[in-house]
Amino acid sequence: MSSETPSQFVANVVVAGDICLDVVGIPQPPLAAPDRTVDNWKMTGEMRTHFLPGGVHLLQKWVEDALDIAHPTDTQPLKWNVIGHDAHLPDALTASDSGTKLVDRKQLLEHAERLTRSEVVHSLLELNWYPVSRKAKDENKECMRVSKTLGFAGPVTGDPSLIVEPPQLDAVPHLTVLDDTGNRFRRRADIWPHPLRNDSPTASKSLLIYKL
Repeated sequence: MSSETPSQFVANVVVAGDICLDVVGIPQPPLAAPDRTVDNWKMTGEMRTHFLPGGVHLLQKWVEDALDIAHPTDTQPLKWNVIGHDAHLPDALTASDSGTKLVDRKQLLEHAERLTRSEVVHSLLELNWYPVSRKAKDENKECMRVSKTLGFAGPVTGDPSLIVEPPQLDAVPHLTVLDDTGNRFRRRADIWPHPLRNDSPTASKSLLIYKL
């Protein structure tokens, strides 16, 4: 009986669109019995903020989760390869003078708290706790959901200054997932993946999923 591992077919998926950060705020109640050592800003409660991937980077994570690429096995006949946009960190966040440190979505998130609205659009959301369901079995169970959408924060004029690279893939992607929200990405052909470009000989060879 052969013990050889069957060869895997690699399916390339490109995810493209506009990068943004989801800035979520979670209300915290004021201290029940504050003493004189507590700073005034804590007396009336707090809006505790967290930075999460938004826009196309969130979609890329959803695609990866749907394909379960975090748990590959050698016995699977199909291996998924998901490629998204990388970005250049702003000069102020790079140790080198060149300011050209290229990072992927996970590395970009590590610097999210220092990225301004002039550099990348912020999607502002308020979260709160809600019952999981009205079923008796879920009594006393809660989950966190969006309670308010607070719009967006971006540059006063022009486009965000964050330099974004098109998805890098030498081969033709089997699938291109497009997150087009009508912003910078729509008018910047230089950051489109190859299957979207009119001059690309492979434009008709990749299946396109258009997500709004």
